[in-house]
Amino acid sequence: MEEDLEDDSSEVFEIFDYTIASPWEQLIADMEQGLRRSGLGDGDQNLCELEYRAKGYTMMVHAHHGDGAAGFREEMFSLENFLSDDAPHTLARRFGVSQFICLTHADADIIEADEANTLLSALAVASQNTSCAVPCFVAVHSPAKKAFCGMLGAGEIMVRFDCSSSNDIPSSARHLSGLLDMFAARLGLQPAGLCQVHIGARFCFTLSRNELPPEIESVELWTSWPGFQEGRLVENPVHTDLHPMEAPLWCLKLHSSATQRPLTCKLVDMLSRVQQPRGPVVGLPLEHWQLQGSKPAPCQICPGLRGTTGHTALDLVVDELLDAPPEDALAIWVGWVECLRQRWESRSAVLALPPNPSTGALGADHSMCLAFQKLQLLDACIHLLTGGGQAAEATSDDDELFEDASDAWGSPAEGDSPPILESLRGQLGVKRDLPGLWLLSDPNQPLREPRTRVQVVLSEDLVMEEQEVLLGTDGQEARVAQQSDGLRSDMQCFKFANPGAQLEDFVRWHSPRDWVQDDQGQGKLSERMSSQDNLWHQLWSESEPIRASEQPAVLDAHAYGEAVVQWFECLSGEELAEQLFVPAFMVCTRRLITLQEGLVKDGLMGLSAGSEDWMDVCCDRLGHLEMMVAETSALSKIWPGLPRTMSAPVSYTHLTLPTKRIV
Repeated sequence: MEEDLEDDSSEVFEIFDYTIASPWEQLIADMEQGLRRSGLGDGDQNLCELEYRAKGYTMMVHAHHGDGAAGFREEMFSLENFLSDDAPHTLARRFGVSQFICLTHADADIIEADEANTLLSALAVASQNTSCAVPCFVAVHSPAKKAFCGMLGAGEIMVRFDCSSSNDIPSSARHLSGLLDMFAARLGLQPAGLCQVHIGARFCFTLSRNELPPEIESVELWTSWPGFQEGRLVENPVHTDLHPMEAPLWCLKLHSSATQRPLTCKLVDMLSRVQQPRGPVVGLPLEHWQLQGSKPAPCQICPGLRGTTGHTALDLVVDELLDAPPEDALAIWVGWVECLRQRWESRSAVLALPPNPSTGALGADHSMCLAFQKLQLLDACIHLLTGGGQAAEATSDDDELFEDASDAWGSPAEGDSPPILESLRGQLGVKRDLPGLWLLSDPNQPLREPRTRVQVVLSEDLVMEEQEVLLGTDGQEARVAQQSDGLRSDMQCFKFANPGAQLEDFVRWHSPRDWVQDDQGQGKLSERMSSQDNLWHQLWSESEPIRASEQPAVLDAHAYGEAVVQWFECLSGEELAEQLFVPAFMVCTRRLITLQEGLVKDGLMGLSAGSEDWMDVCCDRLGHLEMMVAETSALSKIWPGLPRTMSAPVSYTHLTLPTKRIV
């Protein structure tokens, strides 16, 4: 018994742990993890860094404007992909695929053929395990050869890709007929069987570096024939129909060596500096920022962003901030705000802009940025405090329900007003006689348009505050009283200018669409105005004839003006950067427009402030536009007059040219 125990103890047991992954399995697992992270969005994405047998590899996904693996066969046979002028990767043009996975050596080293086959097999297994049905490629040999092998398994179809490039082109492959024979041989077909081949051709011409200005690295001119049947155009060693000057499509591709983006750098540096709460309190008088008598330019640079009208106090201080050293930015802004305070206390206008031409109202234009709206409101308050707020166009506070009288009756013309002497019109609160209208109670008395209180449009933030207060007001009557203040004021002015007038007369002026004709051609109030429960009847009966100059001001101009100045004084660094961004962006784009107007305006299309990263998007777009303007300016040195003949850019690196317009 003891001998048996001794024999058992002397035996050696070997335990194999099959739970430890082999290098091959670990490679597949790492690939699967990278593929699961891929979203196959638009652009290039680095999925992961891989290691196998002490070598490093990079796996990337390339996805550009395609339908994906579901239509890969249609994409491969599409000549549009082959002739695309913005194909970012050589595989996209060689095989017509828009989405694919590519594995390359991390150190741009050589990948041997056996090694590439091993990596491709692992990539194929990982793709199948993750249901990633897009082509997979592995770079082979030296990166300079641009050689790849690849595969795709889609259902019952297995596709194998192989490609290579060589600088030594056989003489038989230097023309179209030789290429057709070569492909026929590779496919095992006879040349006679190629009658249904659809062909796309493109020639590329490159300017050498010593012929270009320093801003441009290289220039390529592509002349293309998008598609034609074999036999329609002939190219062989003795004859060719493919003349570049007769190509239907030309494309110019620029490779810029310029990396400087001065305007973008100025914008970022300025915004970074103003966020810092330090700096001496110095500045120039506000007159330095204002162009007296200048006419504001229409804000049509970028409809998606609300900027300023141009050439105003805000534009010019931003212009100064962009050009000043970054360390002086905060000091300039603080000095400007101090001068704004002085301007307000001396009751001197800041922007000196005219009232809204369509409504006659003063105050904020909500199509502009908030800082500019505040300055407009400040000017409106100064206008009221200096006695200029009693002669505005008649408007309605309920624009959704009633038309503006000025739209129906037009502007005053010569000869419209005689029965009243001009010296008495202001005393009687009359602006003009309405042509062709007479009081219903006295057909000999003309209907007169009154001078009404000036209307002031508040800035967006104040409008929101008023709406919140209105929603929090208890009682229907209290809310109605707040909303009908403007209508009551217009009724009082109308009664003062038209003694003996009726509600019907007021409706004919204030809301002409509510004065309708019956079957006998007689005028009467509309159905909604005829109801005695209508608010207009109550307000008309309660209104007294009071001219605009004797009515209370539409708002407390002193309180609102002081609040505007305090708003500028209390801006934090982060708030200041946010408020200055759009005006500064507009100033930068105006500078670029002076160099290339059409190019810049087309490049700004589609910008808006609707996303969280909209500022970053705008800065990126500005940088791209700077590069395009620099490249176009440099290109004009090579071919004078060429930028004037170019069509709109199709991307930020390619410019499409009309056929045969370059020479």
